[in-house]
Amino acid sequence: MTPNRAFVASVVLLVATLVADMFTPLGFAVPVVYLLPVVLGLWTPSPRHANRVAALAAIFAVLGAVLSPPGGTPAIGLVNRVLALLVIASTAGLVSYARATADTLRETVAAREAAESRLREQAALARLGEMAAVVAHEVKNPLTGINGALQIIGERLPSDSRDRKIIADIRARIGSLNDSVSDLLVYARPRVPNRTRIELRAILAETASLMRQDPAAGHVQVEVAGDNPTLHVDPAMMREVFLNLVLNAAQAMGGNGTVGVKVDNGGDVCRISITDSGPGIPEDIREKIFEPFFTTRARGTGLGLAIVRRTVEQHDGEVTFECPPSGGTVMTVRLPVAASH
Repeated sequence: MTPNRAFVASVVLLVATLVADMFTPLGFAVPVVYLLPVVLGLWTPSPRHANRVAALAAIFAVLGAVLSPPGGTPAIGLVNRVLALLVIASTAGLVSYARATADTLRETVAAREAAESRLREQAALARLGEMAAVVAHEVKNPLTGINGALQIIGERLPSDSRDRKIIADIRARIGSLNDSVSDLLVYARPRVPNRTRIELRAILAETASLMRQDPAAGHVQVEVAGDNPTLHVDPAMMREVFLNLVLNAAQAMGGNGTVGVKVDNGGDVCRISITDSGPGIPEDIREKIFEPFFTTRARGTGLGLAIVRRTVEQHDGEVTFECPPSGGTVMTVRLPVAASH
């Protein structure tokens, strides 16, 4: 039963009881019936139902005593009214407590089920990661050898040979495959952060410089604004985090436009917001973007954002996102600020 329907049904029952009370002498035990709408609160999803109905029941019980016709024993009637009011109040309290206990129990059970589900997923991913690490390690070494051999062959070809372009394309594909293998190794065998004190702007400047060297960035510009807090992080790992997020933003805009990076220092925690003007993330996949191996691209391992989230969490931070109605995506990284000496 919905909260509104339950409340309406309770009010109708209270009015009916009041009408009966108005035509019954004061000495009869009609006030007990006022308890029934309060007890209905046990079967309603609203935690406030019992208290609201109890207040109305108390008012109606007093009105019933005033409007009752003469007859019966007035003393017994008044005692019945007082006892009814006390029982109504105590019943409302018990019903509210039972509702709160039931809600807490449901939340606890849901949280436990969610935690168990996460543990099962982590165990499955751990096994998958171990297998991926073995495969990646066995593939990476031959790829390096093949790439080196192709480089030597390409250098031996005449400068005007059409085969040079073919060799370059093959090496580019091998480089892309090598990046995918490297992502698998990073995800399967995460390293422990080597933390040091460093200014955030230094990491962001290196990130912008690296992005300009990536062909996928095209003509995208990076504008950094805001504060410059000092962090206690692994610079290389955090540089990879921001490079991944900035490159994702650049690709979302099709290689053209400006990626905005804004830093807000909140004292204990700083917030880094990376904004693009792309089409945004489709609503039906928003819950999946941080899942390992999930990707919407024709090429890619789907590990980029999964590694980003894990790396940020290794640094006691969190990463979230939002898609404003105006379009685009805002990825937000929150990291603790280093304590001052």
